[in-house]
Amino acid sequence: MTRQDIQEDLVKLFLRLNGYFTTGLIIHSPTYGKNQTELDTVAIRFPFHNQPDRIVGCSEYLQIPIDTIDIIIGEVKSGMERIQFNAALRDDKTAIEKLVNWLGAFDADESIRVIDILQKALTPEQINTPANFKGFSFQSKTGNYSIRPIIFSIDRPEPKRNQARFISGQLMLDFIWECFRPEAIRNSCSTVYGLNMWGHSLLPIVEYFKDDRRQTVGTIDDYYKHFNCEYDK
Repeated sequence: MTRQDIQEDLVKLFLRLNGYFTTGLIIHSPTYGKNQTELDTVAIRFPFHNQPDRIVGCSEYLQIPIDTIDIIIGEVKSGMERIQFNAALRDDKTAIEKLVNWLGAFDADESIRVIDILQKALTPEQINTPANFKGFSFQSKTGNYSIRPIIFSIDRPEPKRNQARFISGQLMLDFIWECFRPEAIRNSCSTVYGLNMWGHSLLPIVEYFKDDRRQTVGTIDDYYKHFNCEYDK
């Protein structure tokens, strides 16, 4: 597994444990041998998601909207990369149009408005605050939506006062650990089962957290070392 693999799978697992369906997405190019851009994560969560037997609630830091279908457009950053979406998406309206059309939640007239609003939401701002994620609400014929572009900056600590809100690797590690390694046995939800149920992609990541020899979640550096991937400073 490459460092990029274990970063993106960490994001996928974090979002799945928060009730999201996740996938990546290739935005195709008409040029032979090339693609226009690629989205690391597109995640969708429906408003009535509920798993009370699991005991652990969803991440408060994620600020999941209430009473809307939440769509997260996610980009995974390594090291100290700038906390902004790649220009290949944010500056290319045709790429955003292909993304919105792929989502399939909006008719032709709605899509025109969503594309314009989403492009503005993807544009970096001069003044940033970590208080809230950027995003917008949209009422469609198919339902009420929240659309939120979110950066997953794996190697950074929590955001500073002048930075846009992002999700750090350590925050995801801590949340997943809380889900998988409760201090007391949960009578309503066993944490012992065949780990291959998580599928080929997530199995190695789940094994990291479920390993009984591991007494603490560790740092993002420990996570990289476990998979023999260098820490990207």
